Amino acid sequence: MGVNLKPELEQFRIRSNAYFVRKDSTDPIPPGVFPIKNGSVEEGCGCPGRHKILQFVTVAHNIGDENLVIGRPEDRPDIYERADHMPNGWRTKEPLYKYTLTDESGKTITTGSKRAWCILSHSTFTCANQGIAVGDHDEYGTDQNCQFLLIDEINDGTYLIEVIINSSKVFNEDNYDDNKVIKKIKIQGNIVMEVP
Repeated sequence: MGVNLKPELEQFRIRSNAYFVRKDSTDPIPPGVFPIKNGSVEEGCGCPGRHKILQFVTVAHNIGDENLVIGRPEDRPDIYERADHMPNGWRTKEPLYKYTLTDESGKTITTGSKRAWCILSHSTFTCANQGIAVGDHDEYGTDQNCQFLLIDEINDGTYLIEVIINSSKVFNEDNYDDNKVIKKIKIQGNIVMEVP
C-alpha cells in the first residue's frame, strides 16, 4: 500500500479580536485584541490589523504501511525553500493543506492554505529529520501560522469546510482518494460548532 496520508480537522474556534502583526514588528499592540505574531502575515495568510478568524487543528495521519520519509529540509530543495520567518528557517514550496469554506449551496466564501515547516510524528522523526511513521500523525495546532480562515464579512449560518492534504502530490502516496475531509459547521456570532 505504501504511504497514505489522511487529514483530520477538529477543535474549531472563532476569534473576533485577532490582531495580525509581522514577527519583526515593534509597533504597540492595541488593548483588547489577541495578537498573532507567528509568521501568518509573512506567509500572506492575513494582512496586518484586526480580523475575525475561524481557527482549527489539522492532523495528517499516515494510514499506509510505509513511513513517509522526508529527511532534512536543507537536503530536499525539491520540497523545501528557505523562509527566515519560520521557526526552523524552512517551509514547503507547496501548501501541505488547502482550505475552502463554502455555503450550503456550494458557493465558495473564503479559501486558505498552509505551507508546513516541520512535518513529523514525534515517535520517530524530528524537525531536523522529518517524516510521518506508519500509524502515527503530524499535527498543527491553532497557535501555528495560517491555521485559520479569514471570516471578517461572514454572516451567521451553516457552512462546509473542506481540507485537502498533499493536493499538489509533492509526497508520493499509493492512494490520493482519501486526502480530503469535509466538516459541516454552524457559525453564530463568535460561536462555532460542528453539526451532523
